[in-house]
Amino acid sequence: MYTINNQIAADRIIRYETLAEGMKDMLAAIGIDWDGWLPHAKSGTGKSAVQKGDYRSHYDEETSALVAELYAPEIAAHGYTF
Repeated sequence: MYTINNQIAADRIIRYETLAEGMKDMLAAIGIDWDGWLPHAKSGTGKSAVQKGDYRSHYDEETSALVAELYAPEIAAHGYTF
């Protein structure tokens, strides 16, 4: 919900994998000081070795193709690979 006619309509997109840095930069740009604190409700709890590994290990050929098709615009727009 950040596009209009398939064009990104947001001033800034913050990637989840760099959330703290992105939030700090964005807030600084609008004049708000922020100490960088974010809640970690479930951080590190109950994760198996598979969950900690490469996300691609959770997908087979069929599900990989489905994700690649369904999320092609997001993957391309944000420079991800899948």
